Amino acid sequence: MMQDFEFIDSCMKKVITGHTISFDEAEKLISTDNLTKLADCANIITRKFSHETVDVESLINAKSGNCPEDCSFCAQSTFYETGITKYPLLSYEVILEKAREAQKNGSASFCLVCAYREPSQNDFEKICNIIEKLRKEVNLEINVSLGFMTLERAKRLKTLGVKRYNHNLEASESFFSKICNTHVYSDRVITARTVKEAGLELCCGGIIGMGESKKQRIELAFSLSALEPDEVPINILIPREGTPK
Repeated sequence: MMQDFEFIDSCMKKVITGHTISFDEAEKLISTDNLTKLADCANIITRKFSHETVDVESLINAKSGNCPEDCSFCAQSTFYETGITKYPLLSYEVILEKAREAQKNGSASFCLVCAYREPSQNDFEKICNIIEKLRKEVNLEINVSLGFMTLERAKRLKTLGVKRYNHNLEASESFFSKICNTHVYSDRVITARTVKEAGLELCCGGIIGMGESKKQRIELAFSLSALEPDEVPINILIPREGTPK
């Protein structure tokens, strides 16, 4: 028990002094039974790098359903009958109302999330117009999640004042073919790198609970670390009726 405590402490000290742990050390950590000690050390790391601040962000599902990708966890895929409400890109007026509500409720940032592989040129122009207007009407950081992104488009978003782009890896590369066959893992990595090249902050994470192994969760973590994202959302799968996962 004491050796385990000392090992967890040693890994924590590596991280808070700017070093990284190895894959083998991560495997040992994820297998520990000392969850309280692990959580305590994780809390120390969080306080070291994030202090006492919390980023409150509101999301709007600005375009729902009819996504042509077959991601098996996603209720918005056109491949599955999930009973969700599907609609095209919302109007500026509706989005502005939700943004004002988010600001009133204490949010610091507002993210437009859209179910696309990538926006059509017509929709992309509409989104750019919406962002430009929003920034004049609300005092919120504007973030977006629009699917795959070219460098030209990412630079345009940057000039409009978008702060952060969300594009998750979702799973480890070795597990990815189990959840998606309409695009490959490298497509997601390319978009993540592209938005950073354009000067946008990167929000990039994944989902656990889809049938992946503990080792594959670590693989995902190391792939995310290599991208050096500014924010890492880790979601837990809540299965939706109609989806394979």
